[in-house]
Amino acid sequence: MFRITRPLLFCMILLGIALGLRAQDPRKGDSLYKDLITHGIKDTTYLDKMQNLQIALVFVRPDSVIKLVKQSLQIADSLHDPWRLARSTNMLGNCYKLLGMSDRALKAYVDALKLFETTGDKKWLANLHSNIGLMQMADGNYEQALKEQEIAIALRKEIGYFKGISAAYNTIGNVYSAQQRLPEALHYYELALDSAATEGPYNKGAYMGNIGNIYGLLGQQASSREMNREALKIHESVGLMPDMSRDLHNIADSYLKDKMLDSAIAYNLMAQSIADSFNTYEVLAAVAGSLRQAYALQKNYVEAYRWAENAIIANDSMYKQQMSNEGRTMELMYRIEKEEQAAQFSQKESLIQKDAALNRQRILLFSMGIGVLLLTGLAIVLVRRNKERNQANARLEFKVTERTMALSEANEQLNHEIQLKEAARLGLHTFLYRSSHDLKGPLKTMKGLVDVAKAEQGESPYLNMLGAKADHLDGILQQIIDQVEVDARVLQPQPIDLHPMWDELLTGLQQRSGFDEVKFVLEDVGLEELQADPFLLKLALRQLLQNAIDFRRKGASDNLCKLVAHGQGHVWTLKVEDHGIGFEPHLLDRDLSNMGRGSKQATGAGLGLYITKEIVKKIGATIQAETLEQGSVFTLTHV
Repeated sequence: MFRITRPLLFCMILLGIALGLRAQDPRKGDSLYKDLITHGIKDTTYLDKMQNLQIALVFVRPDSVIKLVKQSLQIADSLHDPWRLARSTNMLGNCYKLLGMSDRALKAYVDALKLFETTGDKKWLANLHSNIGLMQMADGNYEQALKEQEIAIALRKEIGYFKGISAAYNTIGNVYSAQQRLPEALHYYELALDSAATEGPYNKGAYMGNIGNIYGLLGQQASSREMNREALKIHESVGLMPDMSRDLHNIADSYLKDKMLDSAIAYNLMAQSIADSFNTYEVLAAVAGSLRQAYALQKNYVEAYRWAENAIIANDSMYKQQMSNEGRTMELMYRIEKEEQAAQFSQKESLIQKDAALNRQRILLFSMGIGVLLLTGLAIVLVRRNKERNQANARLEFKVTERTMALSEANEQLNHEIQLKEAARLGLHTFLYRSSHDLKGPLKTMKGLVDVAKAEQGESPYLNMLGAKADHLDGILQQIIDQVEVDARVLQPQPIDLHPMWDELLTGLQQRSGFDEVKFVLEDVGLEELQADPFLLKLALRQLLQNAIDFRRKGASDNLCKLVAHGQGHVWTLKVEDHGIGFEPHLLDRDLSNMGRGSKQATGAGLGLYITKEIVKKIGATIQAETLEQGSVFTLTHV
């Protein structure tokens, strides 16, 4: 069954809002816009008409509505109307929330809350506490999310405003579910369902699905199936196909846990058919994993292997979709910030131009006065003109200072954008590191199942193929983890005794396939303690020793991997020589900075030599590669 995670929580928030108001017709905005233009006068009635237009368009074109909202904020501020100013600020938060900009949305909601506190409107306060709680939950701040929802519920009960109270209960249930506090989650999901008597079928179906999931996690599979079937009926009645696929998978998952494999497979196949039609990748990934497990329990390892590959494909598609959505959000944030900067700059330019026009008008009038008073007040005119010149110089100096400050602010903004991009890069590295670690767990389970199957049925080409694929993917994930660790590592050079590091490397490689076919030798040619980062040096040597194992001459008795070391302190040379298959001559001249394989016989992703090169570059050394008649040599030099 689906577990509540932070990305899934945020998606549930947006999906719930969009589906709850999906019947909005964008054409309604045309008539509202004509009505707004007809009114003309920018008073409170004009503001109300503009806010109605924003409500009609916000779920269709939230990025365009932001411009209207900012106009509303300016008008409300000029009219000194705190209530309408608060409403416009809340609408700005809604736009940012729908565009995935949770930080900006949270700030806008908090600002709106402060404004409504001055008006004493408890209905709006309740709504805003709920919205703030949603944003806190999406950011993983569960304790604060609970507090905000509890405040919202208390306000609704105090004034008898029960609209949205079921959503608040459901949000609290989501928080407890994300914290694995299942009894509390079940209690609040049931409160949400009990409070949804006057709400639409979508909300009831969602609450029933949540209750069914909790029953499944508590081991009450029969109750889970019953509740998910009720949710399925509701979603089918309103045509919510993606939600139907989730319900079908949850029913299948409960059958799987009860070892009713045929039913589990049947429901999963129905869920897969619907999810595939709508590209619901999270459902496709969950269904593929469930079918792999069911077929494995039936000892149908061919189907199990096929669905395992489907699970990898679905997870990859889901990752690409998430990255694409994040990229669009970042691009939109950058565009909005640029538009805001351009508006601010345009406003400043307008003020400067108005000031210049006013100055020209003053000079013209002053000149006319001089012409009239020339004969009678020439001395007075000369004094005044001198004074005006000094004032003009002062204004010019002020403008220069103002422009200098504007340029300084622009530089600060540019540095801020660079920091945002660096944060995005670090976020991508964190995502790769965590995703790789998360994927290694299912891979270990897959390899364990292969070993169990071999023990029960003996060797099989399908099992060998599945085991080899799992080992291959495990190696790629480990290399991705190594690359992320290399990139994030802060260089820490220190004295290193190479002998214990060599023993530790060999101990760690003993489980690698082919280790016993290679003889490893360390030749210390007058090497004293060398200076380097021990973590990075060990990782680089491990990549080269792994290559010596993976590219050995299989079946040969004279496979050898030798490390020759000499030098001391910061000046040292490490040479790794093996008697394996070596490089293919036409591939030898390729730049090691490009990821790729050194031989057509290689089956890896080509990350090993690339990671080694990155490490060598980071520790300030150089690497040279050469092929021998039998084997290859890699030389690391630090001077």
